[in-house]
Amino acid sequence: MVTNSAVIDYFWWGLYGYGIGPQPNKLESDLLFDVTQGASLALIMDVVAEHISKKDDEWLRAQGIWHGNRTITKQIPDSIGEIRQTRNATTWISATLMIGAQQVNETVNRGEQYVPAIVQWAGDKNHKPHPYMSFFSLYPTASTINAVVAPNYLEVSYPNTTQVGTDIFTFALAQLPPSWTLIKKKFVKGLEELPCLNVTVNAKGLQRLPVVYGATVEDNRVYNVSYIVPADFSGTPKVSFTFEYTC
Repeated sequence: MVTNSAVIDYFWWGLYGYGIGPQPNKLESDLLFDVTQGASLALIMDVVAEHISKKDDEWLRAQGIWHGNRTITKQIPDSIGEIRQTRNATTWISATLMIGAQQVNETVNRGEQYVPAIVQWAGDKNHKPHPYMSFFSLYPTASTINAVVAPNYLEVSYPNTTQVGTDIFTFALAQLPPSWTLIKKKFVKGLEELPCLNVTVNAKGLQRLPVVYGATVEDNRVYNVSYIVPADFSGTPKVSFTFEYTC
């Protein structure tokens, strides 16, 4: 999980106490924004606990590798009621790799807090420090995005090229483990070779820009890996990824 978010953690802490489940950095200033939500969640924890089976309770407390994988598909409504817009979200989850994506068809860009596609994996198989993970996500430059997921696969395209922002795919890469960057002295040259993850990128007709490090997205310092859509490009701009976890 992203280290400057604690909302998910509050469910674990409210049910089982601090120390169980994901752990963000202590004294992280951004967590102050989550405090009021944590207080609200505390009021419903008794009800939540009553609806968790014994099997799921044991699973939520557990740490370490689990076997198998699963795909989850759902619709996310923007409001309550009969007249509402929905986004289609698909997630593929395994113990070491998770891929999530959304299909959204809108006219206004949702802004940098919106994450239309994300890949999270155990960049350090030992999760040091726990539960350290690496990730890269699609920065939302366009307002209509078709992002779909399959096992070990992600595809992102811009079906409406008349919209602003469909001339570039920007991916923010972050939280690479110190064991890879400092001890092994590895450098990020793109998304193809990452710690514990081999990635095959297919960006036919697009031009990859040089990797830039140092920008921040929601207080995460990131590597900017971008693909430009040339002015003379014909068709639907698309980038796809095939993943292989290697640790």
